[in-house]
Amino acid sequence: MGGLKLGIIGWPVAHSLSPAMHGAALGALGLEGSYAPFPIEPSELEAKLAELRSVGIRGLNVTVPHKCLVMPFLDRIDEEATRIGAVNTIYTDGDAWVGANTDAPGFVRALEEGGAPPAGKHTVVLGTGGAARAVVDGLANAGAASMTIVGRGVEKAEELTRRFSEYHPDVDFAALSYGPALHEAFTGTELVVQTTTATLNDGPDCAPFVDGLPMDRLPTNAVAMDLVYRPLQTGFMIAAGRRGLRTLDGLTMLRHQAYLAFELWTGQPAPADAMSDALERALRHA
Repeated sequence: MGGLKLGIIGWPVAHSLSPAMHGAALGALGLEGSYAPFPIEPSELEAKLAELRSVGIRGLNVTVPHKCLVMPFLDRIDEEATRIGAVNTIYTDGDAWVGANTDAPGFVRALEEGGAPPAGKHTVVLGTGGAARAVVDGLANAGAASMTIVGRGVEKAEELTRRFSEYHPDVDFAALSYGPALHEAFTGTELVVQTTTATLNDGPDCAPFVDGLPMDRLPTNAVAMDLVYRPLQTGFMIAAGRRGLRTLDGLTMLRHQAYLAFELWTGQPAPADAMSDALERALRHA
């Protein structure tokens, strides 16, 4: 098939909603091209990337577990992806493959769309994984006043505070582990972001995780966002709703990071309505 060849790499990748969104985007703009999922085992990543380059792939989304693993095999990493330490989008600049990260700006755009711009806010980030790193960088770029990063063990949280303090010295960072110390952090926060997989699919970890959070300490004007979107209303969001808080789901971030990736590949504004409609249809049939 001719035209613009795009796709997504991951392991597994069959569950991805990106083909629906980007296929719809190509169609809406009348662009000849295709978007395909490429399931790649980690041990085969270097060889399979070389194959994709050889057949003229011009852009890729990158999902777990390859967001960090892919970086050594690219020609260049942009500034944001370097800070975060992960790539979720690959685009071409001439013959070069360039790694970018649209998760951080996509997350900030989702907050802004939801009426919760983070500038000047006191924030809490639950989790220390790849999604948390993008959220931390996005919040800091957008001018958050303070950020408490919370991990199962405080060591990983401390590692992230050290890393991002170097890039964002104006932000007041702190590191905590789950437990009683969260009470004070929640009392003063205006935005709490859940980045872990604990709430995914209402799994067995969800209820103990949510029950261990001092949601009653959050100010009633705080905003709670969960990056998980399966289910759309997670246990964390339900608990925040009981507290009377405004909640934001992960679909908005998913959409915005996709818009930004599409713009990197095509140089054209993403057809947001077509992509959003395709996402909703795909979710209904998932």
